[in-house]
Amino acid sequence: MAMVLGAMFRYGVLFPSSLLWAQVSVTASEPSLQVCGPNGTVNVTVFNTGSSPLTDVQLAVQMPPGVEYVLGTVSPGTEVSTTPPNQPVFDLPNLPPNSNMTITFQVRATCDVIPFLADENNEVKNTYTLTWNGGGSASYTSANEYSITQPSL
Repeated sequence: MAMVLGAMFRYGVLFPSSLLWAQVSVTASEPSLQVCGPNGTVNVTVFNTGSSPLTDVQLAVQMPPGVEYVLGTVSPGTEVSTTPPNQPVFDLPNLPPNSNMTITFQVRATCDVIPFLADENNEVKNTYTLTWNGGGSASYTSANEYSITQPSL
């Protein structure tokens, strides 16, 4: 199992065509951000601890309103969808058995995040959904919230 900042996630799926057991773990870390400040880097690590490769891999990210993906910053991978900007989808390289891959991309906090932050009931977290060929999928929601500060005026 993978652990980041006290968060843990493990997901297994049976591939009916090959009858191989794939195990996927996802961890992530989000940056501290300032409204209208510099970009921050998100790191998402995907572990394939199974005996079957993951192919046709996609990562969908759901970020809070006002936290936006910065176009052209995903690595490795390619942008599939960047609309709306807080819900990007990326195509990722295939992931061989017993290996991992770290995906990085830049985000920024816009003024649109201020009303979202004003409601103490809102969780300022990302949710990551990984899908791959054969119908496999795994979702992971960050254990810790973004730290977003507002500039002093």
